[in-house]
Amino acid sequence: MTIIARRSRARDKYTLARQSSVAPAPTLVQVITEEGSPTCRIATARFAAALLHARLFLLTLGVALTCCGGRAFAQQFVDPTPPAITKLPEMAAPAAKAQTGLKFHAAPRALAAGATTHDWRTFLGPTHNAISTESPLLKEFAKTGPVKVWEVEKGDGYASPAIVGNRVVLFHRLKDQETVECLEAETGKRFWLTAYPTAYKDPYGWNGGPRCPPVSDGEFVYTFGAEGKLHCLKLTTGQVVWKRDIVKEFQKREEFFGIGATPLIEGDLLIVNVGAEGGPCVVAFDKRTGKMVWGAGKKWGASYASPVPADLPFPQPTARAAGTHRSGEGANAPLPQPTTRAAGTLRNGEGAKGSAGRRRVFVFAGGVSRPATGGLLCIDPANGKVDFSFPWRGRRYESVNASSPLIVGSQVFISECYGAGGALLNLMPDGTAKPAWTNNVLSTHFMTAIHKDGYLYGIDGHGPQNAPIVCIELKTGKEMWRAEPEWEETIKTDQGPDKVKLSPGLASMILVDGRCLMMSEYGHLVWLDLNPKAYKEVERTRLFLARENWSMPALSRGLLYVCQNTRGFDDSQPRLICYDLRGEKK
Repeated sequence: MTIIARRSRARDKYTLARQSSVAPAPTLVQVITEEGSPTCRIATARFAAALLHARLFLLTLGVALTCCGGRAFAQQFVDPTPPAITKLPEMAAPAAKAQTGLKFHAAPRALAAGATTHDWRTFLGPTHNAISTESPLLKEFAKTGPVKVWEVEKGDGYASPAIVGNRVVLFHRLKDQETVECLEAETGKRFWLTAYPTAYKDPYGWNGGPRCPPVSDGEFVYTFGAEGKLHCLKLTTGQVVWKRDIVKEFQKREEFFGIGATPLIEGDLLIVNVGAEGGPCVVAFDKRTGKMVWGAGKKWGASYASPVPADLPFPQPTARAAGTHRSGEGANAPLPQPTTRAAGTLRNGEGAKGSAGRRRVFVFAGGVSRPATGGLLCIDPANGKVDFSFPWRGRRYESVNASSPLIVGSQVFISECYGAGGALLNLMPDGTAKPAWTNNVLSTHFMTAIHKDGYLYGIDGHGPQNAPIVCIELKTGKEMWRAEPEWEETIKTDQGPDKVKLSPGLASMILVDGRCLMMSEYGHLVWLDLNPKAYKEVERTRLFLARENWSMPALSRGLLYVCQNTRGFDDSQPRLICYDLRGEKK
């Protein structure tokens, strides 16, 4: 049983109430089981008044806003349309060849002796939190910025590329085709191209290309298009292994901006926030066959946040005999189990070692629904059981959860910018969670906050204006500083050159090599010194000037891959650009 206090949250960025770690007085209390399904409502004025006086007492006891009371929930769902598996003919990996639209500039410098490098196979990088171990990197930019290695014409879409060894996978839309291209990392030459028709049209007028970056395990590459077409391709040849039409098969309603939650490769599973009405909310597919392994959740739709895995610092709970269940869980038959790995082995080549701790996947769900509903699910990837669910969503119908959860030790931070704001949850050894604090200080849109030395850094607000960079203390949620720098630029207009001031906007950040690399919404690349005292800009250059550069750059082997998603103010066309950021060993 779960007691959830839903509170009214007035969004005023500059009031002292905004910095309070104590939640506002509850106005409605709902007793729920799984994902907000009501079993009892207490809404009398008398009780509400009593609860107002008891608020601090409840928070102290850890009763208010507590999730799932130690019960894990598992559901069984039927795979609506298991895919056919294509028996692939033997095919040699094609050689890379120059293609139309490619412009090569200069070979990158050699990697420094002893350089630390990695692949960039998934959204938010190898550790799923925008933290990179790449080193050394270029810390000072020339007047013309870092050296361009190559650039290639790009179609519509907001998907970042994935990098596996010497291969770069670009997922975009060319005319009426969702297109997957595999390029050579240091030259931009094409190994292969695979495409299929799309008719997606964004209801709000944004471009109709894919939103989800491709993800790879080193053998296959997976793409999830704006219409919900899920494909598994062989990385070396581009051959289609299996495919699914998620929207059609799971009878999903149309989302606000198309499909936008990047799948997660977890061992032998491909985990997707499907968001089907009546469930499943989350589905694990066998990554080799595309067949459904388990489903989890019944009430919440698909968000634009991507599932995130974590090894929690708790021992695994005591195993139960097959066929037994906890009270309230339902007598479901045991679900198929994915292959397990020995502790300490690498997961999908991501560089993160296994752990004796408790492996969990966190999904911040919530899409189109009336009323607007959504929140955080903590799921055991071995069987799809839900440890707890925590409702968290703005009240507006036209709102989404879009920032991926950030796990720091035994805590998880979730945030959205449509009214609910941010919440830090303490994860408990018994599988429940208790809020440490909630406030509207750092309300992220679709960027995920960066954690460094006990502080969180991120972009607050919907943007593109009034979207400052904010630092808060992780422990308390206290605001340390906020800053919205402005940089003067000259742009081309129909009336001639015009000077404008541009801010970072909805920027993205990567914590790497002792600093933070920030890519602004308009094309500025900035080195920041993240600290709790003040905003500190160390180095800045302008790569280009264009709007909607919301794709997080991908960093691998000292090369930075940046998407320009719209026509530039200088009439440059959308493109993928590779920059040389390789530094010298000191």
